[in-house]
Amino acid sequence: MSPEGIPNSALLPSSNSSRVDTGAGLIYVLDEVAFDGTSTRATYHLEGDLNGVAFLPGVPNDPSAIPGIDISDGSASGTVVIPGRPERESLRFPSAFRHVEYRVEAVLPIGSTTPATINTPHGNFTASWLQGNDGQLVIQLVGHDVLATLSPGSSSDVALEDDLGNTYRLEKGRVTVPARWDDSRPATAVMLFAGRLAPAARSATLRLAAYDVLIVGNWEVPVSFPSAP
Repeated sequence: MSPEGIPNSALLPSSNSSRVDTGAGLIYVLDEVAFDGTSTRATYHLEGDLNGVAFLPGVPNDPSAIPGIDISDGSASGTVVIPGRPERESLRFPSAFRHVEYRVEAVLPIGSTTPATINTPHGNFTASWLQGNDGQLVIQLVGHDVLATLSPGSSSDVALEDDLGNTYRLEKGRVTVPARWDDSRPATAVMLFAGRLAPAARSATLRLAAYDVLIVGNWEVPVSFPSAP
């Protein structure tokens, strides 16, 4: 029994209900759940194609949110601790993304903020110049299903070249993905390139060697903590 008289082990639903297929080649399977009176311990494993998969952070301190596990070493299972007891007797697996190596590009006319569409096999996203940056080379990318990657070490996957043949190095960037799965706002990436455009340049081409496919949804599993006798 837990300190509050609640049995440690939760009752999991049938194997079909504790298994969540995201439809994107990633499957979550909840194996065990226990509550000790102050926190919930969840053990789960992953199935499917895990190549390039990583997890989004989600909402901090959400008692119903299962954190992602570290699969960088090739493992596909793990145990995580969640502060508190799940709300509504359910747990929700984390949203994720898949890193895909696939070359795409967009031509951006100088002086125009009209977005250029970048087509990929997994969906589309847009790229446009970001105004109000005192002549800095700033490009914004927006997408619901896919987005340019800024994963660690990915700066070499990004190139900007104007129509005169001048190249501009990616200096820094950031990616913002809505923390909640039901947030309808798109994901955005902002890239700052070093230097200023050549005065005679009329356009610049953004080339990406990879992008991220967003795997976002309500990956929820019901659990039931029996009442103390």
